[in-house]
Amino acid sequence: MIALGCYCIASQQFWIALLPVAALIGYLLLFKQDALLLLVVFSTPLALQLEEIGMGYSISVPSEPLIAIMMLLFYFNLLLKGDFDRKILNHPLTIAIIINMVWMLVTCITSTMVLVSLKHFTARLWFITVCYFLGTQLFKELHNIKKFIWCYTSALFIVVIYTIVRHAQNGFTQKSGHWVMYPFYNDHTAYAAALALMLPPMIYFFTQRKISRDGILAGVMVIVLTTAIVLSYTRAAWISLIAALLIWIVFKLKIKFTTLAITGSILLFLFLQFQTDIFIKLEKNR
Repeated sequence: MIALGCYCIASQQFWIALLPVAALIGYLLLFKQDALLLLVVFSTPLALQLEEIGMGYSISVPSEPLIAIMMLLFYFNLLLKGDFDRKILNHPLTIAIIINMVWMLVTCITSTMVLVSLKHFTARLWFITVCYFLGTQLFKELHNIKKFIWCYTSALFIVVIYTIVRHAQNGFTQKSGHWVMYPFYNDHTAYAAALALMLPPMIYFFTQRKISRDGILAGVMVIVLTTAIVLSYTRAAWISLIAALLIWIVFKLKIKFTTLAITGSILLFLFLQFQTDIFIKLEKNR
């Protein structure tokens, strides 16, 4: 290994530095798939999009290659052992997903651009396999839900700091707010969606903890994520958080479904009556 390392450095073949990383991933793949899945979660906000790697492909690294490898191992294990959680397989949601995937495969065969359709099908397959089928097994241990949220939010925190620094360098303008999160996110809407998804769990962790390390960290995350959402200039994210707050109030106050249905119907009627004025106001909003 030392001799190979010396040769590669001397000949400027720096791929040798990836061997320890590959060995670690190989170990996790064979013996610690739950840890590898959490590693994928952590790597997702930090993933970089490689465009046109060949045959019209683009891929997010390192998350998508890891997901593809995990999918292959999952089906290899399934062929060898032939067993999987029957409760998950017989669940109506799983059946609906399988029907959807089978039909998508049929339409790939009849597609006018078969290769493009098969690429889309393959990408959908590895996300469903890892994020749904392996995800259900990961979340059997409820503490893994907390790990999942912290892994994603920790990596997102790095992206937020990077984005805010770049935004500050450009004077926090609305125009620069649309692209300063690149290359981690393609635009401000996807970035703001990720922020809006992670803010409510962080608020929950903060309010459920007494003064402790986790509570302080969650409090810091709440401040940073809230600041990032404001600076994202994404109205959809703000409205989504307001909607989430209203739903939380409904659960907290245990409002009856009849009351909700009547109130919702009245609000929908008013919206339909004044939708033109509402949209004009929203479009003028700065």
